[in-house]
Amino acid sequence: MQHAPSRYLLPISLSSLNATSLDPEPLCNCNQRSILDIIWSCASTLFLCTWVSIHPNVPDPNEEGWKPLWRRLKIMYWSILAPELVLTWAFRQYVGAKMIFRQYKEPERNWTMKHAHFLQMGGFHLRSKEYSGVLDPQRFGDFLEKQKISFPDIKEEEIKDKSKADGLSKIVLLVQTLWFVIQCIGRHAQGLPLAQLEVVTLAIISSTSLLSLVWFSKPFDVSYPIYL
Repeated sequence: MQHAPSRYLLPISLSSLNATSLDPEPLCNCNQRSILDIIWSCASTLFLCTWVSIHPNVPDPNEEGWKPLWRRLKIMYWSILAPELVLTWAFRQYVGAKMIFRQYKEPERNWTMKHAHFLQMGGFHLRSKEYSGVLDPQRFGDFLEKQKISFPDIKEEEIKDKSKADGLSKIVLLVQTLWFVIQCIGRHAQGLPLAQLEVVTLAIISSTSLLSLVWFSKPFDVSYPIYL
């Protein structure tokens, strides 16, 4: 009887057995993320934050359809590139609206901060033989003083009806933002690093949150003015 070569009969060492079958390498590392995952998470959060927080002025009714959208995208771009500039601009609008509100506030008028913002953002237009166009705060005050127009009897609900700030978009923004922030907090608690893009996104989330607070009373995405 022929015997098998001795090299096939050598016993398998316990250490090699443990290395191959008893202690296998993990199939995946759940802490690892692809670059596309990071980019998609940050990009979607940034888009939602900037889109919902930006409150553009009322466009000219004669403008082409793409120009208001292009203007909004430019503001969104600057809110990411230089958020402090957009925040300063919004704060100046708030101060201007506060001055208008105090100027025209009377019990019988029911004038609110939303009315003041609506006037400042070009929401009131006039059609007459003498003048046809937007009523900025200065011209609005002059025409009232000269009694060329009467004080507009516009309810706050009418301005809210023109605003497109629906609850669904705000809920989606809240869920997306909370999910992103909780994810970053969880990684930090586990001692895992954050990508630089995620750190920038967290900073922009804080600035857009302040922006939404400053523009809280300003109507959102009004497409057409009210004619007096």
